[in-house]
Amino acid sequence: MAIDLQQVRCFNAVYESGSFTAAAEALGITQPAVSHHIRRLELQLGASVFERTGKRVLLTPLGRRILEDVRHIIAGLQRLDLRASGGRELAEARVACGVFPSLRNELLASVLRTFQRDYGAAELLLDEQGEPEIVQGVRLGRFDIGIFPAAGAAASLHLARLYDEELCLLVADHHALAGRDEVELAELAGLDVVLPARRYALRQVVDNVLRAANVELGTIVEGGGADDGRARLVPILGATLVGLSTCEQPPGGTALVRLAGSPLIRSIHAGWREDRVPSPGAGALLEIFLREAERLAA
Repeated sequence: MAIDLQQVRCFNAVYESGSFTAAAEALGITQPAVSHHIRRLELQLGASVFERTGKRVLLTPLGRRILEDVRHIIAGLQRLDLRASGGRELAEARVACGVFPSLRNELLASVLRTFQRDYGAAELLLDEQGEPEIVQGVRLGRFDIGIFPAAGAAASLHLARLYDEELCLLVADHHALAGRDEVELAELAGLDVVLPARRYALRQVVDNVLRAANVELGTIVEGGGADDGRARLVPILGATLVGLSTCEQPPGGTALVRLAGSPLIRSIHAGWREDRVPSPGAGALLEIFLREAERLAA
């Protein structure tokens, strides 16, 4: 006997609401009906998916293993419903998205054009924040999804990779390295540089790679998480590391120098709460981000 969609919906509703009664209310069916569908699911899987302890309902090890598959199915059903309705469900939708300042401009512009074209009735709120603030905003429900470089702080979110970006050295045009097309990683030893604080993904990437290569920088000045903000400090302070797309056209008074072998890579992800399936509006925006990132990478 095959697992049916009503069993999947009931599993997701019980997980998200934390009880069979609340799940029944959310689905518009009776509590015994929810229990029936969960029992059928457990019979077909051969083990329990929920542990019932008084009024609390917790996932069993099997429940945790199937959760990811269930969430993908629910998200897919929401997107199908959205397409079937011609986007009418988004007429009153409000989608909040946190975006880190150094996102590729062409990706963001393409996503906004596509979302406006396909779902113009929806309200899309973009808030440019540093990645720690975006992660916290997604956790607290202020943002439906966030677009940011993934780091350790994002471990509690569900992540989908959008693209990887090479990190390059941006130096003042009077700097000793300014005339070079590329430098070896070892040549960064002793270099005075402007970097974000340790809570930012770029700093964590740099610290981890340089530590593994036994390369120690010189004086580090903490200058914020935005690539373009640090770039403005380079003519004064000498050097920083930025994403290649941020400074393909280096600001005046600076020069871009690539690192041989591209050893420093920053991965940009979309993230959302693990305990929630994205709303139809957020799911539509997420799908556009993933599709446009893939198109630009082709």
